[in-house]
Amino acid sequence: MTKENRRRDRIFLAAESLFALHGFNGVSIRDISKKAEVNSALVQYYFGSKEALYRAIFEQRYRSVTDERLAAIGLLGPERNKKKWLHALVRVWVLPSLLLTRKRGGARFIQLLAREYYDPESEQRGIIKEYFDPSAQVFTSKLGQMFPQASTADIAYAYQSMITLLLTLGLGGRQANRLAGGEAPKSLEQRAAFIVDFTAAGMYVLLSASGGENASS
Repeated sequence: MTKENRRRDRIFLAAESLFALHGFNGVSIRDISKKAEVNSALVQYYFGSKEALYRAIFEQRYRSVTDERLAAIGLLGPERNKKKWLHALVRVWVLPSLLLTRKRGGARFIQLLAREYYDPESEQRGIIKEYFDPSAQVFTSKLGQMFPQASTADIAYAYQSMITLLLTLGLGGRQANRLAGGEAPKSLEQRAAFIVDFTAAGMYVLLSASGGENASS
């Protein structure tokens, strides 16, 4: 890695860490330059404005996750057993995000993603709409194909519920562990299995009932 690349990488990681801790509005270019141990001009030289740097983090971190998800969904063939198909769909959606936490800075990014999802001003930046909605529409479209009687509202809520659970347990599920007296599953694999099983089962019941289909089918 060249000196230029190392310096850029340092700025990127410093910004990601600060944004994850304090949110977009709680961080300045000066804060980033101080943490990265470079002058402010270099931050702007490599990334431009603060918002451009913020968007670059989502572009770099999530593009590969999106590509992996869409490729895996494309490989899912037709399946008569809706429960089995739904479990497979949720699994290929959930795993790439969770595996991201094992990469350098990946856990910080999931924390940053959670902040962006719940920030009242996120709509103004359009990050979720640009980077996440297109692939979300692929997922919800697949649900609509398998459960054609289900309402679009129920499908949308089913998707949003999965994301909420993913963002919460993807960061470790500390509250669940406290409530379980320290006995809650801690490994990534255990949390992934719970998220997939719980989400797929819930979606199946909700979407089977939506529009009048018998959930026991």
